[in-house]
Amino acid sequence: MTFASFESLIAGLPAAEAARWGFRAGACGTHTSRTIMLRDLALLLEDAPAAAPRGDYARLVVGDNCLGKRTAANRRTALQRLTELYGLDRRLLLFRVLRDRWEHHESSRPRLALLLALARDPLLRATADAVLGCPFGERLSRQAVTAAVSAAAGDRLNPRTTAQVVRYALSSWTQSGHLRGRSAKVGSACRRRPPPRRTRCCSDTPPAAAAHSCSRLPGAPSSTPAPAG
Repeated sequence: MTFASFESLIAGLPAAEAARWGFRAGACGTHTSRTIMLRDLALLLEDAPAAAPRGDYARLVVGDNCLGKRTAANRRTALQRLTELYGLDRRLLLFRVLRDRWEHHESSRPRLALLLALARDPLLRATADAVLGCPFGERLSRQAVTAAVSAAAGDRLNPRTTAQVVRYALSSWTQSGHLRGRSAKVGSACRRRPPPRRTRCCSDTPPAAAAHSCSRLPGAPSSTPAPAG
């Protein structure tokens, strides 16, 4: 499955079903102004118990300033962006999977974060085929990534914003280990593991099929439990 068809699959879900899983579709995405914010996510999950309710994440970020932001406005913005990217709510099945795997797959945390961000940010998803198609050691075509974002966004983004999305998205793929380099990005040796065994849930329901497709990204943990529903 390409990520173009993955996008169509998410867009075709009933709104209630997409919301229950934690998928997001639409015209906008967090990558107009942020990366996957891996460091901030790691700091937050270090302080928040695995079973923490949604309100605890808000308290930790805004009230306790666990991310070390300088102003209250910066704390609120960080909470908003992290919520857009990850949901920060165990009632969302995809976030529950991330939380349950986070403690047991420390080396795979960057990929776990990327997987959930892909499920929730259409702009980041738009870059996936171009990035994952870049062979190890070869230079990524920034023009191909820009074209992919432009095709996905249509006329909703001006050239300046499109370039900003590309910059943030490539930084996110670098944080996840799929790319390396500063300005010139090169395909990285993000180790591919065997795909997880398909379950009835993964093969029979469109949301789980989409989640299963995400789980086959290079570097994803070798086994992902089927979310309880």
